[in-house]
Amino acid sequence: MKYKISGAGPALVFVPGLDGTGTLFYRQERELAKHFTVITCSLRDSGNFTYKDLLEDLENLILKLDKGRVTLCGESFGGTILLQFALAYPKLLKNLVIINSFPYFRNRTLFITGRLLLEFTPYEFLQLSRVAAVRLGLLAEDLEEKEKEEFISITTKIPKLAVVRRMDLIRGFDFRDKLNQIKTETLFIAGREDRLQNSVLEAEFMASQMPCAKIKVLENMGHIPLPSQKCSLLEIFNEMDFLPR
Repeated sequence: MKYKISGAGPALVFVPGLDGTGTLFYRQERELAKHFTVITCSLRDSGNFTYKDLLEDLENLILKLDKGRVTLCGESFGGTILLQFALAYPKLLKNLVIINSFPYFRNRTLFITGRLLLEFTPYEFLQLSRVAAVRLGLLAEDLEEKEKEEFISITTKIPKLAVVRRMDLIRGFDFRDKLNQIKTETLFIAGREDRLQNSVLEAEFMASQMPCAKIKVLENMGHIPLPSQKCSLLEIFNEMDFLPR
């Protein structure tokens, strides 16, 4: 697992979403590095990997860092990894931050449509469609023009097969009946204007099942808030008492 370290203090590890690169954390990394040792990691992008492989990669990284219990922060697909990791390796965790994620992807029609498009549409056309969607404000709608350019630069380099494999893992993922077993202190962050899913509903459901969870709703923000100037995890952590003392 490739990773990058910045800052000093207790360890915070960012686990990315479907893009798998960790690069979209760049704005938050700069702020959080004032309080944490921030580790941004990239996910496997080749082979027929499983969730078990991804969990073991993350375990090995945390043990290699040798910084004690860590805060794990995961976005969307990354959140599905964190939920499972919290159950498998609770002693490695201090707390969890889960952004716009889900215990089960409920919009199966949207999911199946997206998966079929990935399977049968030339990737070059999909990339052009993504760029057009960003330009028109249909995707990454919260971002300023400079941020949109950065988003396009990062997301157009993602290997198609890696995204396909991650989507296949999501298709079989259902953690709803295991949420009540997670005892780790957890902060759910959800964008009110998320067009991909009802992230607020998902956060409320997960928090209702977990004994040590709370929610922060981001008003007027969508599924991809982290590169936006309007989103500050540092401010949210301060508000929700998640900064290290």
